[in-house]
Amino acid sequence: MTGKKGVRRIVLKTFFALPLLLLPAGCGGFSFQAIGTALLQEVGVLPGKSVFDSAKGLLNATRDLTREEEYYLGRAVSAHILTIYPLYEKPELTAYVNKVGLTVASESGLPETFGGYHFAVLDSDEINAMAAPGGFIFISRGILELMPDEDSLAAVLAHEVMHVAKKHGVAAISQDNMTRTLSALGTFAGSLNCSELIQQATTVFGGAVKDITDTLVTSGYSRTQEREADLGAVDILYRAGYDPYAMEVMLQLVEGQSGKSSGGWFDTHPPASERLKMVRNYLEKKNIPHISAGKDKRRERFLRHVGSVSLAGAARSGRSL
Repeated sequence: MTGKKGVRRIVLKTFFALPLLLLPAGCGGFSFQAIGTALLQEVGVLPGKSVFDSAKGLLNATRDLTREEEYYLGRAVSAHILTIYPLYEKPELTAYVNKVGLTVASESGLPETFGGYHFAVLDSDEINAMAAPGGFIFISRGILELMPDEDSLAAVLAHEVMHVAKKHGVAAISQDNMTRTLSALGTFAGSLNCSELIQQATTVFGGAVKDITDTLVTSGYSRTQEREADLGAVDILYRAGYDPYAMEVMLQLVEGQSGKSSGGWFDTHPPASERLKMVRNYLEKKNIPHISAGKDKRRERFLRHVGSVSLAGAARSGRSL
């Protein structure tokens, strides 16, 4: 079991190695030390004073989070995810995944978030992908190893973008934790500068972070939410110039791993066979055409950036490509 020194080393190394999570998004003079302190408080290495002690509970707890609040919530969730999964530290691969992700995000119902979309690869064999509020999206090395081309990568990222656009992560917060979060935000609104807000973010969002992380890592979204993400992703692919049938291909590949792999996607998503049938019906009903133009070039680009990941995965599993 990792000790406190080990946790501190892992969290600081991981978080400071990921500049995409440290972007100020309109805040001036934010503090790296403050972010580190908030992270260490989250994993229990440093004590943190609860902001709820002074919360007055005067806010209407039924209001939506603002875009800024959702962004800081997403950062806190992302920090928590990075205490569970390490990053796959390949800058060129991360940059490529971000380019594909931003392309599909531009064709979603939410092309921009307060702090922008950010995509990262987790160094995990699990077949998995997840999205935190505010536009923080993670895919695993394990799911990259399954993908045959850029269109399939775009399909998975489009699915996660839809979770962000539909605010499925925020919907996972219990009413009690939402009330506590909004009350705390109301108490501190306008009284903290950006650096202090970042320092307090993990504590403010404590219960909400747990609710969302449990949904992403353990329980998964509802079938209705997954349906929205799947079908919305098909539409995004078509608008972005990717083959919308890549969603079907990706679900077939995941279905083929059923019984061979565990955890990740298989614990948090409805059966791939069920989703595959729904996507096929949608493609047929809407009469959505294939998009083959440029597909060979996109596949070549994908293999140039992701081929090393697939080869590494093949070596570990003993399979041939």
